[in-house]
Amino acid sequence: MQIKLIPNENGIPEWIAIELQGAFEFNADMSGKSIGHLAWMQDGTVGFVIGHQYLEGKLTDLQRPFLVINKASLRGMNGVSATEHTFNSGDQITASTLPKTSIKRCDIMGVIRRKILFNTRPKPIVPRHDHK
Repeated sequence: MQIKLIPNENGIPEWIAIELQGAFEFNADMSGKSIGHLAWMQDGTVGFVIGHQYLEGKLTDLQRPFLVINKASLRGMNGVSATEHTFNSGDQITASTLPKTSIKRCDIMGVIRRKILFNTRPKPIVPRHDHK
């Protein structure tokens, strides 16, 4: 079976991944909320402010691009979700490797060719207080 990749009406937008060391922990649901602010510096680095922490990173190219696909459209021939099957990065997806509940259609939301890599520890931001 051939996999039909359908771009959205504006073509395929390019996304940039963000790679951090460690994990985010939130006490509340953060869906749809901002977690921080990104800033592109004149020297080519990227600054990321999260709460009272500052991270400095750099933009790098990925060895292999990733596709961002809409999971809602991943349906097999008999209605079983294709997301129940695991495809690892770098896997060759061909007609022989697809499960019997093969993917009929994938909507491409974007392609990721670059990432912002933050590989250093965050620096604390200490607010300045005017003492009079």
